[in-house]
Amino acid sequence: MQNMTIWIVAAGLWLSSVGAAAAPLALRAQAEAFAGRPVLLDPRVQVPACAAAIAVNWRDAAERVLVATCVATGWRLVIPVSGAEREAVSQPVVRRGEPVTVRAGGAGFTVRMEAVSEGEGRPGGRVLVRNLRTGERFAAEIGADGQLWLAGQGGQL
Repeated sequence: MQNMTIWIVAAGLWLSSVGAAAAPLALRAQAEAFAGRPVLLDPRVQVPACAAAIAVNWRDAAERVLVATCVATGWRLVIPVSGAEREAVSQPVVRRGEPVTVRAGGAGFTVRMEAVSEGEGRPGGRVLVRNLRTGERFAAEIGADGQLWLAGQGGQL
């Protein structure tokens, strides 16, 4: 494996160019050093050659995905980051067949109806539900607190 040099730059970490065989391992090491936790980079990924430095930065403020960019050619590689917050988000709060209460409302009033979930959902998502009294099916939004609101209401009264 070739010797590599890492520079710290205000925008992120920079890695000197490495040999083709060492590129996936070096890129993984660089990405994990930048993120401070494991990344989900398959060792079989073929990292294109880069004659200059490879820059690693966060893709967005959520800090769940990195973007590695070759400064010389401009190729980009998206690298998911492993972490507890990612695993917590994957757990549904509403499950299929579960009885739920769906709310709807307006200025000064709230109406609730009993329903059954016809799918699984997470906070911020939508789930199809069936009204127990009428049998009508409709979409409900799942609030951050796990409460269901008629789609379009979003808990805003």
